[in-house]
Amino acid sequence: MIFAGGTVFADRVGSVRLRVYAANAPTVTWERHGYYPYGEEKTATAGNRAKFGTYTRDAATGLDYADQRYYGSGVGRFLTSDPYEARSGLPTEPSEPQSWNRFAYVEGDPVNYNDPQGLNLQFLDVADGGGGGGGGGEGLLTYFARLLRLISRPVAPIRQPPPKKEEEREKEDPECFAQLKYRDVEWAPDTVKQLGIQDILPINHAFWWVQDRTGTHHIISAGPANSNATGHLQAFVVVGDANKQDHAGQLTHWTSGLSASDCNPVERMLTASRGFPQHKFIYDAASGPNSNTAARYFGRAGGFNPSQPPLAWGWGAYLDFN
Repeated sequence: MIFAGGTVFADRVGSVRLRVYAANAPTVTWERHGYYPYGEEKTATAGNRAKFGTYTRDAATGLDYADQRYYGSGVGRFLTSDPYEARSGLPTEPSEPQSWNRFAYVEGDPVNYNDPQGLNLQFLDVADGGGGGGGGGEGLLTYFARLLRLISRPVAPIRQPPPKKEEEREKEDPECFAQLKYRDVEWAPDTVKQLGIQDILPINHAFWWVQDRTGTHHIISAGPANSNATGHLQAFVVVGDANKQDHAGQLTHWTSGLSASDCNPVERMLTASRGFPQHKFIYDAASGPNSNTAARYFGRAGGFNPSQPPLAWGWGAYLDFN
């Protein structure tokens, strides 16, 4: 079979054995294909082209498109059952036992049969040639003679580009996300704690978990400068999936989803949190500004405007940067 820039040679079951490229004549390059009996390649080559038994092999899944069904060469089976019934009358009196397996490939004989449509196996006569032309009239001797003439020419091997590293693929096609998280805030005066009660406030604390264009995760949060909930409201940006109790496993109120279009918004959120004035706003746990006020501000800096999480007091408090 002739294609743009060269010729493909197939064996009697329709498997591509040799590709000859002549686009840069007089230099001729070639590529060989070897298969195990059920079509698995001995040395893997590029996909999305014809390979075993007339089938086109998908590069992403490694499956073969058999017109009516998909075929897995690694297991020698179709992925769905044959819609036709077996050719036997009863299981106890099978005239062709192999036909009872409706997932099997060519009833277990891949040397003498093929199945171009995934529905009916076809017997292959010894003289079937396939070759590089239009059918099987050429015969095996002529076919191999043509092969020998081609591969005896001086050729240059096909150079495949080296596989790209994971970090290079991430830089080419980055994907980012932003998730608004929240958790319960445990607080009680010392006099109440002495009674064994650790939490008297029905209030939640909101924060962000994000992924930037390099695949790095960050926790963006805020809180009071002092442990007794006094002082200025301060922002915190920590690389990773956790900053003390603020971690990726907490409840999710809103998510942007994973998308390349979220990378610039996430960068703006990180810039806003890193540039947050640490000594401007006095912390107010009840009405804000507090951590929930800051979480809303960081989200809006990135263009995200989710609703208020449950019991997130101070969410709508105003931050005056003037």
